[in-house]
Amino acid sequence: MPVTDPALRFWLRYATREGALWEEGAQASLVVLPQRLAGAFSLPEEVLVTSDPEVAREDGATLIAPGHPALDQAADAILTTGDAGRLTLAWPTRVPPGADTLLAHARDRFPVDHGRLDAAGPPRRVLLPVLRVGALVHFDVSMESSFQERMDCWVDGRSGLEITDGVWRALAAQSPEADDTPAASRPIALPPDLVRAVREAYRLIDARAAVRSAVIAKDAEDERAAEIRRVERYYSDALASIARRRATAGADRVAMLDARAEATRAERVRRLAEIEDKHRSRIDIRPIRLHVVEVPALELPVDVLRGPRRYPLLLHWMFGVSTFARVRCPSCGEPAPLVAAKDRLGCERCLPSRVPAHHPPQPPAPASAPAPAPASASRGNGALRTAPVAAPGTAPPAARAAKQPPAAPPSTARPSVTRPSAGQPSATQPSVAQRSAARHGTPAIRVDGGDFTARLWRAVATADRATVRTLVAPESPLGAAIRLFGPLGALYAAEIPPGEIPTEMSVDHLPTMPEVPEVTTGVLRTAHRQYTYSLRWGLEGRRPVAYEVLPYFGAAAGPRLLGTGRWGETRQPSSRVPSPLGELDPVAAAIWRTTLPATGLALALRCLAAWWRAGELPALAPCPAPVVAAAVTRMVSWRSGLRSSTDVVAAGFGVEADRVRNAERPLQRTLQLSRLQTW
Repeated sequence: MPVTDPALRFWLRYATREGALWEEGAQASLVVLPQRLAGAFSLPEEVLVTSDPEVAREDGATLIAPGHPALDQAADAILTTGDAGRLTLAWPTRVPPGADTLLAHARDRFPVDHGRLDAAGPPRRVLLPVLRVGALVHFDVSMESSFQERMDCWVDGRSGLEITDGVWRALAAQSPEADDTPAASRPIALPPDLVRAVREAYRLIDARAAVRSAVIAKDAEDERAAEIRRVERYYSDALASIARRRATAGADRVAMLDARAEATRAERVRRLAEIEDKHRSRIDIRPIRLHVVEVPALELPVDVLRGPRRYPLLLHWMFGVSTFARVRCPSCGEPAPLVAAKDRLGCERCLPSRVPAHHPPQPPAPASAPAPAPASASRGNGALRTAPVAAPGTAPPAARAAKQPPAAPPSTARPSVTRPSAGQPSATQPSVAQRSAARHGTPAIRVDGGDFTARLWRAVATADRATVRTLVAPESPLGAAIRLFGPLGALYAAEIPPGEIPTEMSVDHLPTMPEVPEVTTGVLRTAHRQYTYSLRWGLEGRRPVAYEVLPYFGAAAGPRLLGTGRWGETRQPSSRVPSPLGELDPVAAAIWRTTLPATGLALALRCLAAWWRAGELPALAPCPAPVVAAAVTRMVSWRSGLRSSTDVVAAGFGVEADRVRNAERPLQRTLQLSRLQTW
């Protein structure tokens, strides 16, 4: 009977490699071990092995199953030795595509902004190195719970860029080159950059492990929270008991009870720290495999043309899978779309639009006793204004504040939206406000960012839903927050926890930047602490509207989100974000469940804004909700500065990467996301 159990099959393969012989039987397999191997396994030289417990019990065969010392010893030997080697795939027998066909594919695959690809020579046969890197990842969710998984990653041996799922699966299915292939007929083997490729491969494995760890740790979060509640309840009761005894104790016992209360508090702190350490997730990555796979390819030399200028570039067509290998920018090394400039060949990352440099100021604390005046964005004296925020339950003071005189002399105050203040670099391109005014055929509108920001925060603090709706763009991240939580969603976007309402604020306006929203920044103070924020806003017609609130002071204008480095690293714990007030559609629910804990609330709101702006698309009807959610998250996160690959994001949602790529196409046609339109 064929051996189907994977553990027994592995052990038999290992024993065969070490010189053993074995023969399949009806219910068990007879294995003849070399004397050295029999001694190492503590088994007789002739032994019957099986994976069926009943056969082992009735026939006296040795049960080889997970946990058996012989199986563990074989696995340890394989992991210690590692699996390294070189493999050359056989050259396909079909006729290779011609130069014109390759050039047409290259132009479709690599569109160049301000440039065009042109053939610079005939293609030649080469062997392109591809690395297959494997690791054993050990997850310690807590001291009592641990998991172990194997992760593989395929990367280009020269650029270090990841090979997508569909491509590496096709490569893995191809046959190796015959051993008798003459060396003279073999194509030129391109040398790999092993240091770069291995570094990138393990970076990808580390990112996947972080995503997987977050998913596993989510299941243990309830246990951690329950244990913390038990400890807090126990020590709270103990301190309450000590306080009651102290209230009726004599003078000679007060000092003793005070010392006991202090010791109880110290013990509570120590116990809570132990719980946090007990439930802290840990990841251990152990490399086990490194294969250099030489893939048959055609090397196509091309020139990127921009007028009379020519920039040389080499492209590699992987013959067996009929696709080009990805390329990096020749200038900065990023895998971004290419751009042909007047002086060099770059990409969208290293050839950004010209914007004036700006260094945001440090966040000051609001004054302890501010005057009851509206916040105003004055840059004449370089100081921030502070103003009170209405307490909950009071009427919105926006109308009353508008009638009050400005806090600063008119000679020093200047609107910071239409142009930067003195000493700041001027922009050569129009701002969002100016371009909006030009589209509507009106002169540039002068809007005071401080007054607008003050109106918004006062409406939020008083839960004035009608005013908030008039001040917030509905198809924006802040609009998504209001849709999820009501007016208090703006506070949650600033990482102000539930239950805290700002009573005081400061505002300042950053210099106007070309082609990006205006940014007003400052500090919100509650009864317990202060929170920094940045408000991104612009004009729709003649009316200012808010787009996004970020929990940073002086967040520079632009598409990137600060505080988010890669998938699985969050700035804001998802446990601090309340649940949405209403029921979410399936795609929005998938974004909320997966994107929020992996990247934080700021990016999750951008993804929800993009999805709700896209609406129901007929082309996505057959796609499951997690696939669409992964596609939206990948597209928005990439343009927000979180450079995680499709494979990493798809793994976080538990879906196939190819299905995510297919869903991205109709979404992009509708959303038209770009460097400036990030949601």
